[in-house]
Amino acid sequence: MKRIVIEGSGGYQKLQVLEFPMPIPQNNEVLVAVSAAGVNFADIFVRLGLYKSGKELVGWPITPGFEFAGQVVQCGQDVSGFAMGMQVLGVTRFGGYSSHLCVPINQLFLIPQDSK
Repeated sequence: MKRIVIEGSGGYQKLQVLEFPMPIPQNNEVLVAVSAAGVNFADIFVRLGLYKSGKELVGWPITPGFEFAGQVVQCGQDVSGFAMGMQVLGVTRFGGYSSHLCVPINQLFLIPQDSK
């Protein structure tokens, strides 16, 4: 899987696309193949090294991204309400700029079928 990583503060040229092992969903988590990620002001502050939470909670290197949408690929144990192939959107504390992302089910929402 791929992830955009920033190893230190700076301009957009600090963004790198790197390969990582595929994450495995744990209990009450869902693995999502990300098709879209939000780009917002907080992500810019993370990149510039100005976002206090980024420095204190994660540090460098960091993968920005707080919201995403995609398709369920795999469900961990004790997951109900989600199944492979469902379209979802979610929120996360960093990490949304990834091709695949594991998130707890309480941070994930179904995209209604009739919303297309």
